[in-house]
Amino acid sequence: NKHELNASVNFSNNKINLEFYNNFGFEKYLKINIPKLKQSLDINFDPESNLENLSGELKLKFFESILLLNFKGKDKFKISRSYLRNKFLNSKIDGEIYFKDQFNFNLNLDINQISLRKFLLSYYPVLQRGGLSKKINGKLNILIKNSSSLFGKIKNTKLDLIFENGDIRIANASSIFPENSKLESNMLISLNSSKPKVEFNIRFSAKNMKKYIRKFGVYDSDKNQTSVYANGVIDLNKNKIKFIKIIRNNNEKVGRDEIAAIENAFNRLVINEGILGVFDFFKYKKFLQETY
Repeated sequence: NKHELNASVNFSNNKINLEFYNNFGFEKYLKINIPKLKQSLDINFDPESNLENLSGELKLKFFESILLLNFKGKDKFKISRSYLRNKFLNSKIDGEIYFKDQFNFNLNLDINQISLRKFLLSYYPVLQRGGLSKKINGKLNILIKNSSSLFGKIKNTKLDLIFENGDIRIANASSIFPENSKLESNMLISLNSSKPKVEFNIRFSAKNMKKYIRKFGVYDSDKNQTSVYANGVIDLNKNKIKFIKIIRNNNEKVGRDEIAAIENAFNRLVINEGILGVFDFFKYKKFLQETY
């Protein structure tokens, strides 16, 4: 009247414990634990769950994070009342995960609060070393209500985070910055090639640029409403940026000599130690004081 399995295996100097229990029509669960790494997977199945219609709750502990998924389905799983939490973010999750033919997902990630720079400082180096599996394909529709940064409070960030065969695409991103400022961007992050890079286009607009730029120690600006558009490529191995085009106020095209000076300052002052310099207020402060 039941299935039961207990096992342990050593893999890459780590002991992995596995326990499966299926009391027909009653309690069903699967537990996998890696004590040395402090990572575990617990799945509690609903009593009526079977191979044709699985349902229950999955709880995964990994990299000091907790992922909880309430799921129902077979080849296509409906996800509801779920979340991802760690010391950097608190989020809600719903959507769908697909296992038929190949793994894919389309999930909504509603983040109440995030410390973006600390999050990236913790997890980007791991991603950069190992790359991203080409088998991870899918889309996260992200809404970040508030995020703290040295630039001030950033509100209502919306973006589509798309995973495509080892690449990461950020599409239709927009954020509200202090002083009625807005940032819009699209990016393609390629980590798995021999020449990892970020292709980007970005637009920043401010209705009170004179007040906003004072945050960076620039006090001689006489401009109020301002916009800047730029597109280009960042070489992640060399920590070098190459601007293809920069346009101010929708129609003022920046000349090649001035672009070269901006590239030089950006490489020297912002990303000289790596791409995460783009989230460093003090690096931007030096850059803007030299180029604005």
